[in-house]
Amino acid sequence: MLTKLHDDLSRQYGSLLASADLVKVLGYRSSAAFRQAMVRGTVPVPLFTIPHRRGHFALALEVAAWMCRQRFHDGSSTTHDAVTSDGAQQGVTGAQLAQGCTES
Repeated sequence: MLTKLHDDLSRQYGSLLASADLVKVLGYRSSAAFRQAMVRGTVPVPLFTIPHRRGHFALALEVAAWMCRQRFHDGSSTTHDAVTSDGAQQGVTGAQLAQGCTES
Protein backbone atom coordinates (compact mmCIF):
# COMPACT_ATOMS: atom_id res chain seq x y z
CA MET A 1 0.00 0.00 0.00
CA LEU A 2 2.82 2.41 0.85
CA THR A 3 4.40 1.91 -2.55
CA LYS A 4 1.12 2.63 -4.34
CA LEU A 5 0.48 5.78 -2.30
CA HIS A 6 4.05 6.95 -2.91
CA ASP A 7 3.77 6.28 -6.64
CA ASP A 8 0.45 8.15 -6.83
CA LEU A 9 1.79 11.17 -4.92
CA SER A 10 5.01 11.24 -6.93
CA ARG A 11 3.11 11.04 -10.20
CA GLN A 12 0.83 13.91 -9.21
CA TYR A 13 3.20 16.20 -7.28
CA GLY A 14 6.75 14.95 -7.84
CA SER A 15 9.16 13.81 -5.12
CA LEU A 16 8.70 17.01 -3.14
CA LEU A 17 5.37 18.42 -2.04
CA ALA A 18 5.24 22.18 -1.55
CA SER A 19 3.16 23.90 1.12
CA ALA A 20 0.13 24.44 -1.14
CA ASP A 21 0.10 20.75 -2.05
CA LEU A 22 0.53 19.70 1.58
CA VAL A 23 -2.54 21.72 2.55
CA LYS A 24 -4.63 19.55 0.22
CA VAL A 25 -2.95 16.20 0.77
CA LEU A 26 -2.79 16.43 4.57
CA GLY A 27 -6.41 17.59 4.74
CA TYR A 28 -6.07 21.09 6.17
CA ARG A 29 -9.10 23.32 5.63
CA SER A 30 -6.97 26.27 4.51
CA SER A 31 -3.42 27.46 4.07
CA ALA A 32 -3.90 29.50 7.26
CA ALA A 33 -4.70 26.29 9.17
CA PHE A 34 -1.56 24.70 7.74
CA ARG A 35 0.55 27.71 8.77
CA GLN A 36 -0.91 27.55 12.28
CA ALA A 37 -0.02 23.85 12.48
CA MET A 38 3.55 24.74 11.48
CA VAL A 39 3.71 27.38 14.22
CA ARG A 40 2.38 24.87 16.76
CA GLY A 41 4.69 22.13 15.50
CA THR A 42 1.79 19.77 14.78
CA VAL A 43 2.29 19.09 11.07
CA PRO A 44 2.44 15.28 10.99
CA VAL A 45 5.32 14.97 8.52
CA PRO A 46 8.86 16.39 8.61
CA LEU A 47 9.08 19.73 6.81
CA PHE A 48 12.16 21.44 5.47
CA THR A 49 13.11 24.54 3.53
CA ILE A 50 15.24 24.85 0.44
CA PRO A 51 17.60 27.81 0.07
CA HIS A 52 16.33 30.48 -2.32
CA ARG A 53 12.87 28.82 -2.53
CA ARG A 54 9.73 30.00 -0.80
CA GLY A 55 7.73 27.82 1.55
CA HIS A 56 8.22 24.48 3.20
CA PHE A 57 8.48 21.09 1.60
CA ALA A 58 7.97 17.43 2.49
CA LEU A 59 9.05 14.26 0.77
CA ALA A 60 6.32 12.34 -1.03
CA LEU A 61 7.54 9.12 0.61
CA GLU A 62 7.11 10.56 4.12
CA VAL A 63 3.65 11.89 3.26
CA ALA A 64 2.66 8.49 1.83
CA ALA A 65 3.92 6.73 4.98
CA TRP A 66 1.88 9.09 7.16
CA MET A 67 -1.25 8.52 5.06
CA CYS A 68 -0.81 4.77 5.31
CA ARG A 69 -0.33 4.92 9.10
CA GLN A 70 -3.51 6.99 9.42
CA ARG A 71 -5.47 4.33 7.63
CA PHE A 72 -4.38 1.71 10.14
CA HIS A 73 -3.47 3.92 13.11
CA ASP A 74 -5.15 1.96 15.86
CA GLY A 75 -3.73 -1.44 14.94
CA SER A 76 -7.00 -2.83 16.23
CA SER A 77 -8.14 -6.36 15.87
CA THR A 78 -11.21 -5.23 13.94
CA THR A 79 -11.68 -7.56 11.01
CA HIS A 80 -11.79 -6.08 7.52
CA ASP A 81 -12.76 -7.92 4.37
CA ALA A 82 -9.89 -8.22 1.94
CA VAL A 83 -10.13 -9.69 -1.50
CA THR A 84 -7.44 -12.24 -2.29
CA SER A 85 -5.85 -12.67 -5.72
CA ASP A 86 -8.33 -15.43 -6.58
CA GLY A 87 -11.28 -13.13 -5.79
CA ALA A 88 -12.23 -14.74 -2.47
CA GLN A 89 -12.94 -12.54 0.54
CA GLN A 90 -10.77 -13.11 3.56
CA GLY A 91 -11.02 -11.51 6.99
CA VAL A 92 -7.86 -9.72 8.07
CA THR A 93 -7.15 -7.53 11.06
CA GLY A 94 -6.12 -3.88 11.00
CA ALA A 95 -2.70 -4.91 12.31
CA GLN A 96 -2.23 -7.28 9.38
CA LEU A 97 -3.24 -4.58 6.91
CA ALA A 98 -0.88 -2.10 8.59
CA GLN A 99 2.03 -4.34 7.70
CA GLY A 100 1.51 -3.04 4.18
CA CYS A 101 2.55 0.40 5.46
CA THR A 102 6.17 -0.62 5.71
CA GLU A 103 8.43 0.00 2.79
CA SER A 104 9.42 -3.17 0.99
